[in-house]
Amino acid sequence: MTEWETAAPAVAETPDIKLFGKWSTDDVHISDISLQDYINPLQVLVNAIINSGPREDSTRIGCAGTVRRQAVDVSPLRRVNQAIWLLCTGAREAAFRNIKTIAECLAEELINAAKGSSNSYAIKKKDDTAKQNKTKHKKTTNYSLRTRMQALTRHQICWCLDLGIPSLQNCEK
Repeated sequence: MTEWETAAPAVAETPDIKLFGKWSTDDVHISDISLQDYINPLQVLVNAIINSGPREDSTRIGCAGTVRRQAVDVSPLRRVNQAIWLLCTGAREAAFRNIKTIAECLAEELINAAKGSSNSYAIKKKDDTAKQNKTKHKKTTNYSLRTRMQALTRHQICWCLDLGIPSLQNCEK
């Protein structure tokens, strides 16, 4: 044996610590999230805002007396504002006619939203708007040349044909 192996003292095992001197603590599970160590409450708030902020919204677009709703992307500031509004509304509705205080309801809403749980009002509303916007979202990038030509006026088409653009001449047939 080398010198360092013999010089190191043997590590004594830690004694079992019993709860009230009788029971082992191996089977104890902490279900209250506030009692667990190393959970940063600010990180829970940030995660709740990130998870409950909608990425898409719908806006009204009117043309010639007809109004339809179009899906649009949400700006980052509006996304944060909407997330905070949804979290506060969920906490307020949970506390209404309930024995729980508003603080308890807000804590529960933040924890559920941070986990991404569907028990959170904000997550449910975000998912609902995402489902609605999915049907309204149109892909407007892949128009064929004929479709673009149908949008042109007759004068513009004649002008393009006079210039000799071959792709438009082929579509005219």
